[in-house]
Amino acid sequence: MGARPVTAHLPRRSTGLDDLRLIADQGDVIYQTTPDGVIEWVAPNVTDLLGWKPEELTGHSIMAFVHPDDVERVLAERARLYTEDAVIDRLSCRVRAAGGGYRHVTIRARPSHDAQGQVVGAFAAIRDTHEATSTLRALATLSRGNGVLVRARDEQGLLDDMCSTAVEAGSYALAWYGRAVTDERRTVQPVARAGELAGYVDEVVITWDDSATGRGPTGTAIRTRRTQVKQSFVDADYSPWREAAESRGIRSSISLPVDVDGVTDGALMVYAYEQHAFDQVSQGLLEDLAADIGYGIERLRDAVRLTEALKSSVFVLAAAVESRDPYTAGHQSHVGVLAEAIGRDLGLDEDRIQGLVLGASIHDLGKISISHSTLGKTGPLTGDEWEVLKAHPTTGWTIASRFPWPWPIAEMIHQHHERMDGTGYPLGLRGDAILLESRIIAVADLYEAMANDRPYRTAPGDTRARAVLSEGRGSLFDADVVDAFERVVARGFTFPT
Repeated sequence: MGARPVTAHLPRRSTGLDDLRLIADQGDVIYQTTPDGVIEWVAPNVTDLLGWKPEELTGHSIMAFVHPDDVERVLAERARLYTEDAVIDRLSCRVRAAGGGYRHVTIRARPSHDAQGQVVGAFAAIRDTHEATSTLRALATLSRGNGVLVRARDEQGLLDDMCSTAVEAGSYALAWYGRAVTDERRTVQPVARAGELAGYVDEVVITWDDSATGRGPTGTAIRTRRTQVKQSFVDADYSPWREAAESRGIRSSISLPVDVDGVTDGALMVYAYEQHAFDQVSQGLLEDLAADIGYGIERLRDAVRLTEALKSSVFVLAAAVESRDPYTAGHQSHVGVLAEAIGRDLGLDEDRIQGLVLGASIHDLGKISISHSTLGKTGPLTGDEWEVLKAHPTTGWTIASRFPWPWPIAEMIHQHHERMDGTGYPLGLRGDAILLESRIIAVADLYEAMANDRPYRTAPGDTRARAVLSEGRGSLFDADVVDAFERVVARGFTFPT
């Protein structure tokens, strides 16, 4: 780095030694700078803290080693030191270490004066704040991870966001999640990762058997179900990955087993640029994070199992309706397909789309209680028959309410014949009082019924169906839903055969 010759002793400046006693504690690294921040002298114990030799630092600006995000703040404090003859008591910042990455430190400094009292430089002491910082990083990761757990809607999203949280909130170099695969080699399959060093995961081979590739921290964590901490990578069991890790500046790691339903699903790996980045407190906090991940995966898998069971219930209910009137089940599935297309055009999220499709697929569930003679009647309905038919949304709502849906399925069924101006049935709801899903089903229901032939009548047709929706736009039917429907049709929508 083009270093200046090392000074063997402190330059003799007025009150220099007194200044050092005031700012230094045992273990602090003392250094001296010129007014423009050039390091004139630094104590030999800087090697213990940052890995640099004194001669690699002298002659260079201290600012060259400060983290870019901290430069502005450090410069402002340095200006106070020289222009106001002020004392810097505790300045927290990150300083670049010789092995790569940055070390969290606290700097205390005071001006040094010549015999005439002029400020001619500064004495400073750097104190390692790693221990406190290690805890704060892990705590920040756990805290934000709790929010990820609450918001997670699917397993992949949970794992992706947890890895990103470790990198962003904890300022760790890399985080990835590996799943234990029960194959011949017992491989560890990376399923989520975050950090600019994510390519490391593709370069290494990791297993969880008792081979050389399985005796590292990740494989051992999965196999023994115990957290593995590597404060440095000097151990022989890390030799398969040492070169790849150190070439990227990675210096320590923690591997956390994740249990799901009493079985180890995989492990969360977190890496740091510094050695000794994971003390006992931070290890405990990150173990809590791993437990949260396991709980989150359990919850999401339970939700998937429940959803699949409820989907099966929909098929059963649709089949029951079909047994009363074969055309209705085909009609319902068609309405579900069109409702999905409209919902996507409106920007509904995947979870809401899923509920919409299921609700649309059994929207006529209440017709299970209506006789075939009434459902298939070719002539006008009598007053009594019409009242029976108008009761099917309420009957469907009564049946659907018995299921623990994670979506308002029963309400979709109850409201799919409501109209924006309040002229619908059975509740006479108006406008936004009607569920958006029900407003979508209403449009899809009318179009499907008018556009397709039935065994007992010829369809009015696509043109007439679209005209009815256009005429009712904003009065009977939600204007935004009708517009979305038109865009879907314009893109060439057709019902499945």
